[in-house]
Amino acid sequence: MPGPHWPDDGEIDIIEGINVNPSNQMAIHATQGCYHNGNTDQLGSTGSTDCSQGSGCTVGELSPNSYNSGFAQAGGGVFATQFDVSGILCV
Repeated sequence: MPGPHWPDDGEIDIIEGINVNPSNQMAIHATQGCYHNGNTDQLGSTGSTDCSQGSGCTVGELSPNSYNSGFAQAGGGVFATQFDVSGILCV
């Protein structure tokens, strides 16, 4: 559950999916003025770049079966996040 200062306090979703979607979507929720600059070395596909909007800054996983039952059937896995200030900018 988000706190009373959401999204200003920030939230990082490293696992996020909707219904039977087979692919994971990562998101960062932050205060107004924070955005994904789109100029990063990443393996996913950039979606929304405004971190203050409802969906946050999003990056969709390109690999199939990165979420839901396909992920489980493939044996699961480990999710990790690398923090890099060059990817999310707050002005």
